[in-house]
Amino acid sequence: MSVNHRRLITFAGNTIAIEHSDPRPAAIVDFLYRHIPGDSNIPPHTTYRIIPGDQPEKMVLYRGDTLIYEGDSEATLAELLLGDSCRRLAEKSQNGLLFHAAGLAWQGKGLFLPGGIGAGKSTLAAWLTMEGLDYLTDELVSVPHGADIMKTFTRPLNVKKTSRAALQHRFDFERHAGHISSTFHADLIPPMLLKPTNTLSEPPLSLIIFPRYLPGSNFVLRTLSGAQAGSALMQCLVNARNLPDYGFSEIVRLAQTTLACQMSYSDLDQIGGKIEELLQSSPGDLRHRRPDP
Repeated sequence: MSVNHRRLITFAGNTIAIEHSDPRPAAIVDFLYRHIPGDSNIPPHTTYRIIPGDQPEKMVLYRGDTLIYEGDSEATLAELLLGDSCRRLAEKSQNGLLFHAAGLAWQGKGLFLPGGIGAGKSTLAAWLTMEGLDYLTDELVSVPHGADIMKTFTRPLNVKKTSRAALQHRFDFERHAGHISSTFHADLIPPMLLKPTNTLSEPPLSLIIFPRYLPGSNFVLRTLSGAQAGSALMQCLVNARNLPDYGFSEIVRLAQTTLACQMSYSDLDQIGGKIEELLQSSPGDLRHRRPDP
């Protein structure tokens, strides 16, 4: 079938293309990548196609010649396309450090939340956005070589269904159901639903927090040494194999110049305004704060 629409998505020095010829996939692509520009000067290394299925309600998603999805669930197609495209953008990135992390901004300062699957990054990012911070991403953060700015892959927040209980006293999932893409596993929530005045930016990296959700635990915020921060950052670096010395020298630079903390909590309300208090400190105060014993 002929394709008459082609959208380029560029992040961290790489481009993918998404082709389609129908209003339904056009709406999905806009929902997922509304805030991600495309650079026609960087040829796409991966091309996705969304085409009609054998029945009117069905759609088919391909990556090249590989079938990824065929069915009638727009939400499932969106979830699979978003996850796969993030992996494809990350796999060839080599123009800076690329982390699996959430990112937010507050009064011109960047908050960096690295962590693996299950660390609670998306839920924490959603809560902090409703607390007044600006949401930037819950998935990928790039820090260019020699720089301290955060470049973020701004997508809808991917909040697991198990996290609804932690957020529902602040966010009415049912009232916003028509603007959320929901599967059995997760809700994709546009950041503007959480904060209508959400503003995108590329702030300087001012504070690193490694979040850890621990049911039944007390709130603990512990400052990390440079060595501890560097080791933890390496575990969240997704493009190490593409970088000189596996990105180690750049990791050391960030760990030595940016305050890093480990935060454990069992309830989001335990956090209160503690993150904002840290971000209120001057850059010098943040850099020279000593690790806790």
